[in-house]
Amino acid sequence: MKTSGGTGLNVGPFPSVPATLGVDLDWSKGVEVKCNIGAGSVLRYIPRGYSAALYKSVAGNDKQVDATGIVGDNFVVESVLLANKFDVEFVSTDEFDADFQAKIDAINAVPNIGGKLKINNVTKKSVIAQIDGAISYLVALGVARWSDFDLD
Repeated sequence: MKTSGGTGLNVGPFPSVPATLGVDLDWSKGVEVKCNIGAGSVLRYIPRGYSAALYKSVAGNDKQVDATGIVGDNFVVESVLLANKFDVEFVSTDEFDADFQAKIDAINAVPNIGGKLKINNVTKKSVIAQIDGAISYLVALGVARWSDFDLD
């Protein structure tokens, strides 16, 4: 499976829409994805007991929570992780080509993007997205299935 764009990385302030950066990663060739979160990160959450109480109050009928009735087939967000200093590294089984490096160089040339993307020139098999700034970005979501709240 191939994905393109920000590879899940937002380059605008939260809440933001991921920018299309034109960088393609073939996730089927991924060996490892590492994420490091820096100082100043913030975890915001809704205690699971609140979501369970909502589930119980409507007897699990998601249509009472959302008229479209799609909640029951989806996940409910329980937590969000915001950070202004973090990096994500994607390690591939294959080396990235010169075209990929040119795209990374073009992204790095954009002023005030809020962070830089760079390729690890030692192995040419990893790319690191680094953010270090004053703006907080959405890094991760913690979720649970609606049906997980059925505690009976």
